[in-house]
Amino acid sequence: MKLKRPVCILMLLAACVLLLGCVSCMRRKEHDNHGINIEEEASELENEFWVTRNGFKVFTKEGYETVTGIDVSEFVGDIDWEQAKAAGVEFAILRVGYRGYETARFVFDNNLHIYLQGCNDADMPAGVYFVSQAINEEEAIEEAETILEQIHGYDVTMPIYIDLEGSAETARTRHLTREEYTAIVNAFCERIEQAGFRAGVYSNENWIRARLNWEDLTQWDLWFAKYTKSPSTDYTYNMWQYTNTATIDGIEKEVDLNARVYKK
Repeated sequence: MKLKRPVCILMLLAACVLLLGCVSCMRRKEHDNHGINIEEEASELENEFWVTRNGFKVFTKEGYETVTGIDVSEFVGDIDWEQAKAAGVEFAILRVGYRGYETARFVFDNNLHIYLQGCNDADMPAGVYFVSQAINEEEAIEEAETILEQIHGYDVTMPIYIDLEGSAETARTRHLTREEYTAIVNAFCERIEQAGFRAGVYSNENWIRARLNWEDLTQWDLWFAKYTKSPSTDYTYNMWQYTNTATIDGIEKEVDLNARVYKK
C-alpha cells in the first residue's frame, strides 16, 4: 500500500527527530568521559556533612562523591595545569567572556584558548561560562552559539553555564522581569543542550530568589556562589563556589574554588 505524500513527510520528519536525539545522546556520553557524573540531578546536601580537608570542601555523606574544581579568567594569570592537577584540582570552568552592560558587544577572555589547550593537554576536565547581558531569548541563543563557536575544536566535558549576577544601574537588563529572565535562561540552556553539552546557571541565591522563577529551571545544572562555612541554602544544587581567595600550586594568583557533588 502506498502512503500519501503528507504521511511520508511526517514519518520522515519523525525519523529525523529521533536520529538527532540519538546523536545528542551519543555526544553527551562522549563528553562525560572523565569519571565525573555531570548528569547527576541537583541534590539536597545537608550542612552537617560538609567538612574541610586539605583546604578543600568535601561532602562526606555515605554514597556521595566530591570533586574539586576552579573557575578562572584571564585575571588569574598563568596556570601550570599539571601542577594544579597535582595539587588536587580535578576540573576547571573557564570564562569565555561577557556581553557589555551598555554596549551589548561581546568581549572575549584573552586566555580562554590558552586555558582550554592547557586543560586538554593535562587531561583536565573543562567547562566554560559566559557573563550574560541578554535582554531576550534571541540574544540568549546568540550568546550560546557564540560560546559553541569559541570552544569548537577543544574537548569540553563539563557543563556550559550562563552567568547571571548583579549588574550596574545602567545595565541594559535592569528592567527585565522574572519571567523574561527565566525565558532567557531556558533559551540559552536549550541551545547548549541541543549541541550535546550539559547546560547550567551560575548565580547566587539572593539573585536567583529575586530575579528568576527557579521552579521553571530545575532541569538545568545549578552552580551557586556563597562564601560561607557551609552552603545553608534552600535550593538543590550541583556545584558550590565557596571561596574566591584560594591559593593553588601552579596558579599565579588567587582563584575561586568549587565543590561538585554527585552520587557514586
